[in-house]
Amino acid sequence: MKRRFTAPLFGAIAMLSVAATTQTATAATATKIIFPKGSYCASYSGDFSKTKTYSLYLLKNQDFEVKAANMEDGIHIRDARGVLRGEWIDDNTYRIHTRMKGLHYVTVRSPYGDQQVEFCAY
Repeated sequence: MKRRFTAPLFGAIAMLSVAATTQTATAATATKIIFPKGSYCASYSGDFSKTKTYSLYLLKNQDFEVKAANMEDGIHIRDARGVLRGEWIDDNTYRIHTRMKGLHYVTVRSPYGDQQVEFCAY
C-alpha cells in the first residue's frame, strides 16, 4: 500500500521544489525598487526591449502604479498568490490595488527599447 503513495508524493515534492526554485530565481534577478526619502515614486530608465523584473514590498490595500509610454501588454505585477489584474487609468499608467502585504514583482518590457518607467505606491 505504501508504494502507491510513494510516486505521487515524490512528484508533489518535485513540483514544489521546481516552484521554489523558480521563485528564488526571480528574486535573485529582480532589481529592488527604492523610493527616495520622502517620495512615493521611483523611476528607472534604460533599454526595456528585454524583460526586466523589479521587486518591492507593498502593504495590503495600497494602490500601486507603473507609468510608462507604449507598454500596453508589457507590464505584469504579481504577489505570492499570483498575477494581479489592474487597469489602465490613462494611456501611460497601469494601476493595481494590492490584496496582501508582502513582496511584489513587476515585470516590464517594451518593444520600443529605451525609455523611462516610474513606479508609485500610495
